[in-house]
Amino acid sequence: MRPAIRLVLVLLAAVGVPAAAFAHAMKVVVEVTADVVRVTVSYDSDDDHGGPVSVKLLDDQKRVIGEAKPDKDGVCTFPRPAAGRYRVVAADEFGHRATREVEVKGDTETTVSAPPDRSRGLMIAVGLGVIAVLTLAGYWIAGRKKG
Repeated sequence: MRPAIRLVLVLLAAVGVPAAAFAHAMKVVVEVTADVVRVTVSYDSDDDHGGPVSVKLLDDQKRVIGEAKPDKDGVCTFPRPAAGRYRVVAADEFGHRATREVEVKGDTETTVSAPPDRSRGLMIAVGLGVIAVLTLAGYWIAGRKKG
């Protein structure tokens, strides 16, 4: 195999692997009710592409004050902590991870949603653009005459 073609294939693989790793981002919604902190974990796509999920509730000193595994619907709860700032961290064994900051105030209820879904159309367009640029670069390298 010619070195230029090999280079293009390596570059395509290097670009494609990280994109596959983030194709199914984890989403987290945190709800603070009068009694509990309810965490719902899901993924960008309808498929469950993660492994077993662990959810941690951390205080402002980054100490773990609660840890739970979501049920089959992706939901777990923690007892409502005292007023203050907290962080919810959800992670699975395949590298998906999501973090949400939440402030517990007195007796008020709070909801912290997942960030908006990424535009699939834009993601596809960027991916195809990268492939096109790398392909053209490969043809250019292959077409150069050694001098």
